Amino acid sequence: MDLRQLRYFVVLAEELHFTRAAERLHMAQPPLSRQIRELEQSLGVQLLLRNKRRVELTEAGSRFLNEARLLLEQARHAVSIAQRTACGEIGSLEIGYANTVPYTGTLSAVVGAYRQAFPGIRIIMTEMTSRQQIDGLVESRLDIGIVRSPVYECPSSVLLSPLSRESFLAALPINHPLAKLHNIPLSVLAEQPFIFYPRSLGAGVYEQVFAMCRDAGFEPQIMQEVKQAAAIMSLVAAGLGVSLVPASLRCLVIQGAVFRPLEGNLMQTEVAMAHRSERNSAAANAFIDLALSMV
Repeated sequence: MDLRQLRYFVVLAEELHFTRAAERLHMAQPPLSRQIRELEQSLGVQLLLRNKRRVELTEAGSRFLNEARLLLEQARHAVSIAQRTACGEIGSLEIGYANTVPYTGTLSAVVGAYRQAFPGIRIIMTEMTSRQQIDGLVESRLDIGIVRSPVYECPSSVLLSPLSRESFLAALPINHPLAKLHNIPLSVLAEQPFIFYPRSLGAGVYEQVFAMCRDAGFEPQIMQEVKQAAAIMSLVAAGLGVSLVPASLRCLVIQGAVFRPLEGNLMQTEVAMAHRSERNSAAANAFIDLALSMV
């Protein structure tokens, strides 16, 4: 028994006439009769009563008709699901993102546009370190990563595509003497206690900040390590130290803390999309194409 035979049987059961059924199916009557006989033989059941004047369904044929219609509908649905999934119209998409990325607006812009373009895709967002995202991509636990680059020791199977760049700002307690300056020379922070992320959270930004400080002639003295941007700003506001943070963190309005631009043409931090170089799902490829079109 195959789907073709089921379709032939349903049409014949609706017409109860071999000639009319054959016309609907755009085939000759003898092949139709042969297919129906083969169907009955494979089932071991008589589905139709035939004579020269009419065709009737047996009781078994009547019940089989209902099930055959359901099977054909399920088959059509299965084909539709497969085709829409292959086209990236339905399915799911696992996206990881670094904890400071949402402040840039890049994540919300790209995900929002993707959601509008592909409403049938279920989007699953997870906050992860850049290292965790790279590992998730390599192990196929993640489809897309939105990371702070540079990402060190990134395997060749993972590609990084820049989405946006921004400068670093000095974050200071509001009553700090340096807060009176409009621009902060980086070298004046040499003796200040720093509040920053642990290196394990984001080695790229960590190394960037240390490199900038070394170029300015000092090694930053990390007095407190915290994992969240809001926690950094809260400790700065409490007067426990200073920090260097991505400019997008200006949207964090925390009483007692201020931001000041840094003097000079210093390096910038970059938000990048991480994705596998191959073996991406159709949903992931659609996201990649859309994100790159928005850069």
